[in-house]
Amino acid sequence: MTLPTRGAAEALGWRAAQLAGTQVVSLLRLMILARLLAPEAFGLVSVAAVTTGLLMGLSNLGMTQALVQRPSPTPEEYDTAWTVDLMRAVLVSAVLVVFGPILAGLFNEPDAGPIVRALAIRPAIAAAASIGVAKLTRELAFRRLAAMALPAAVVEAVTSIALAPTLGVWALIVGSLTGVMVQTLLSYLLAPHRPRFRFDLQGATPLVRYGQWILFTGIVALVGTSLTQVGISRMLGVESLGKYFVAGKLAFLPGEAAAAVIGAVAFPLYAAHRGDQDRSAATFGVLLTSQAVLFLPVFAIIIALAPALEGALGTRWAGTAWTTQILSASCMMGLFGDSVIPLLRGQGRADQAFAIEAVQTGSRLLFLVPLMSAFGVPGAALAWLVGNAVAQLAAAIFIRDVLRRSLGGLARKRLAAGVTAAALAGAVAAGAGAALHGFTALAVGGTTAAVAAAGILWALDHVVGLHWHELLPWHSTWGLSAVGMPIAKEALDV
Repeated sequence: MTLPTRGAAEALGWRAAQLAGTQVVSLLRLMILARLLAPEAFGLVSVAAVTTGLLMGLSNLGMTQALVQRPSPTPEEYDTAWTVDLMRAVLVSAVLVVFGPILAGLFNEPDAGPIVRALAIRPAIAAAASIGVAKLTRELAFRRLAAMALPAAVVEAVTSIALAPTLGVWALIVGSLTGVMVQTLLSYLLAPHRPRFRFDLQGATPLVRYGQWILFTGIVALVGTSLTQVGISRMLGVESLGKYFVAGKLAFLPGEAAAAVIGAVAFPLYAAHRGDQDRSAATFGVLLTSQAVLFLPVFAIIIALAPALEGALGTRWAGTAWTTQILSASCMMGLFGDSVIPLLRGQGRADQAFAIEAVQTGSRLLFLVPLMSAFGVPGAALAWLVGNAVAQLAAAIFIRDVLRRSLGGLARKRLAAGVTAAALAGAVAAGAGAALHGFTALAVGGTTAAVAAAGILWALDHVVGLHWHELLPWHSTWGLSAVGMPIAKEALDV
């Protein structure tokens, strides 16, 4: 394997390791805290998180993504991007401190006002991180990025769990702030860049021109998410919002990992061979089939074990199983769109990525109230399912030329193998969930189902020749070395 190939392949591996580690920590933290705290606590934190995320999304100019997408960003552009992001985060924090109680009132939950104000400083702390993180992303130096994210996730989990018996809901806030502080400090150790306040209008213009579609996409997504949670809170109450919040956290874990792993590595690669349809198609085919093989069985296990998880969490969480199952099914469907978005953005077609998000959010909101009126909290999950289905159709239309090139015979075999592994994993997990109880069912069912999925994939490889070994060093043909993209030496040696 050549040096550039090793660097790119290791980048994908480190990104996967980072997301796997942080998601496992997040899952364990969530399950332990769900035993210690009532659903209302998660509902209150959800109000604060959605409010903060909405204002950050409404002001996100996509500066970091624009730096990654640009061929050769200058030091002045790095400083300008850092300055703009910090200024908008400080402004958001100030707005939240002043208007936190009013914003909480939109959810019909005034008790969330102080929590919104406390969580308000989080955006400013996160934005103060080193802009050198964008450079590491460009260079695929994901070992260092993992070394920032994993310790922060562990610190947040330990802090939240340790303080939960005494501080209750406030333990979640203290843990969140502590975690982001750790990540910001680590960013200057592992991605050093001396911050300089600079605003160069000429240098910022091309960044904003690209980032505007990131902004529009974020606005639409966050408005959709916020209106969904406002609707649940006002129609069904904060307890129902807490149940939806936890169900979503569980269901979205694999999808978030898939999007983060694939998107982070794929985005700079697609940007590197922008305009080359053959390389883009080959990259897309491998990334899509990799996601199917890795994550379809995981979603199937979550769906099968959702009732056992509800039982393990206790009677306070009754009714979350259906919501978790529907959201997981929606995320399974969304793996295709998660592969399409970085392709469109990397090729400079961020407007089409925005269109997909607009279609998804519009369809979801159209069905939200009728479905919630009929089915309660699971109705909100059904609205997600409808929106995702429409969005996948739009994504297929936008990349139909790439799609025809990418889904050859081997790719179709791999997709079929992923579906087969998911069906077997789901059946094994469901059997364990029916025979066992509580956390024993989760541990035994999850482990045996994962082993069964790995076994069937290994068997199919030997029977029909799926060539799994080719999924790791795919960069040797279609990656950075094939397009001559300059890579810093430190990125290759991570």
